[in-house]
Amino acid sequence: MHTKPHIAAGQTAHPWLTAEWVYDAIMRHIDEDLTTTELPGLSKKYSKESEGDRAQRRERYVRSFTVFEDALARLESGLVSQVRERRAQQQQHLQQVEQGQVDDISQMIDHFPSGK
Repeated sequence: MHTKPHIAAGQTAHPWLTAEWVYDAIMRHIDEDLTTTELPGLSKKYSKESEGDRAQRRERYVRSFTVFEDALARLESGLVSQVRERRAQQQQHLQQVEQGQVDDISQMIDHFPSGK
């Protein structure tokens, strides 16, 4: 099965790479409520919650923003260079697959540690 590439040949601009996209990409893994798409609807979503539940939710949001800041600090402190290294390894391994040095694509995926 062949799929169309997401990036057109010769495309250099990345209109999707915005501060909002990066924020949501990180926050989606922390607390979906705090993404830019969910935030506008929170009043309606939680309109019937008790004061106690609202206080707990606020505390959760404070923790979520703390986790977000930690994730952003990690990104700033070297994760970008690790991502570049991973991309280079992936590209090199793909070339090996294409040259028949590796039997199949699944070996390419298995080649990399999870990074956890």
